[in-house]
Amino acid sequence: MATFKPTPKWPSALRNLVTRDLHVQTGKYSVTGLITPPRLAQLRKRYDAQIELDPDDRIWMLFGTLVHKQLEEAAGKNALTEELLTVNVNGVKVSGSADVWEDGVLCDFKTTSAYSVKSGLKPEWTKQLSMYALMYRNQGFTVRSAIITAILRDWSKTTAMRDASYPQKCVCIIDVPLMSNADTLAYMEERVAIHEAAESMADDELPKCTAEERWERPAKYAVMKKGRKSAVKLHDSEFEAQVFIDGIEKDKEKHYIEFRKGESIRCEGYCEVCGFCNQYKAMQEEK
Repeated sequence: MATFKPTPKWPSALRNLVTRDLHVQTGKYSVTGLITPPRLAQLRKRYDAQIELDPDDRIWMLFGTLVHKQLEEAAGKNALTEELLTVNVNGVKVSGSADVWEDGVLCDFKTTSAYSVKSGLKPEWTKQLSMYALMYRNQGFTVRSAIITAILRDWSKTTAMRDASYPQKCVCIIDVPLMSNADTLAYMEERVAIHEAAESMADDELPKCTAEERWERPAKYAVMKKGRKSAVKLHDSEFEAQVFIDGIEKDKEKHYIEFRKGESIRCEGYCEVCGFCNQYKAMQEEK
């Protein structure tokens, strides 16, 4: 099993909470497991005993778990919370549990960052809730719509006051467009097939993580202004950035272009198996 770095100054109660495994799964795959990149899933399984986790990285996971528990207890009397459901996909059992179903509405709670919400609806959220919707419908429940209730752990009122594009509240309700049952089942069949095939592949042959799966932040050309720390505007090309500067009427000479390299956010700071991944090693060598 994966081990944790020592936390000598932490109270035992906090240390035990953070290092406790609260994952519940009855099928071969969970809903979130299907969404997980097959490369990541396989390397995590194969090198589990060699992985060393940092307890600091699990604090916000703990926070999310505690929030979920309290919300579950506070749900309305007609609500179903954390119902563990399963569905058979080409002979493979897949399990999942949406946070809340109430009066035909699925709700999933996310404790996340303000930047995450500012970036818009994540494709994996649509896929996740669509799979939950399929499972509930298979049990005879009506699912008319779905929402993400995002609780922003790093929300700043000061930033909200000066930036209209920043989330204006610390809790954001995001409508999630659900896929049809047919499209959802087709997606699940595809993901099961991909994960099943990956089990027999060598490490170096595993499907490469896509830009979306790597949470890639593409390279940008930032128009900067002397005396200002943040970018005036971001562009996809140097040409677009220069056209923007050429159109500035006041203090044009104070503006300049700064190239910002692209980043694979997940690989750089959130993937515990990057040290065993040849794709990540190749990306590092290209820098």
